[in-house]
Amino acid sequence: MLAELIAKYGPETRPAQGGLTDRPAEPADMIDEWAACGIETAEDIKRRFVDPFYFGCEADDPMTSLAFNTKVNPFGAELHAMIGSDISHWDVPDMAEVLEEAWEMVDHGWIDEAAFKKFTFENPAKFYTKTSWGQAGKDPLVGTAWLIALDASSAMGARYADAREVANQFIGALAPNDIAKLIIFDDRLNTYTAASQWVPAAQKATLVSLLQRFPA
Repeated sequence: MLAELIAKYGPETRPAQGGLTDRPAEPADMIDEWAACGIETAEDIKRRFVDPFYFGCEADDPMTSLAFNTKVNPFGAELHAMIGSDISHWDVPDMAEVLEEAWEMVDHGWIDEAAFKKFTFENPAKFYTKTSWGQAGKDPLVGTAWLIALDASSAMGARYADAREVANQFIGALAPNDIAKLIIFDDRLNTYTAASQWVPAAQKATLVSLLQRFPA
């Protein structure tokens, strides 16, 4: 296809050669990279990529107001926008002014007070509650990212073996769509004894292998 497009739209271009044009044919079931999403209608896009998602937004970004504009968003969608303070950034010299900056969207009439409440409280609260997480877990295509931190410091003593076994059982219980990362830390500062990459549940054996390298 690439060679055809170059020939059509850039005939003066030097002919392309090599791997880009000689790519072998792909199996038909791999061409559609979105097939696993189960999207059959336009409404399914909202169900997959709007309803279960939450978005952190800068407090003073006026574009955040679009998240609550159901007249503009397709299917009358309202995105779950959550306030992000940007505290410690160069453009937030006074943390006491963060909410004031966010309230300017109300002052300008871009959102109403109900949307402001959702932005600053309701959406963050829903995002962090176990209820919302539990509901999302019922979706067969939704998984959870688990950061497993194992304390191997001298203060653990004999308890390390128990903690290590708990970590081992936790890894074994990962759901099919979960991903996980294992870190092991000790008394040293600013470094890990060991740290894995983020891996899908199908590769949890790599986490177990890393765990076995530190029996005590």
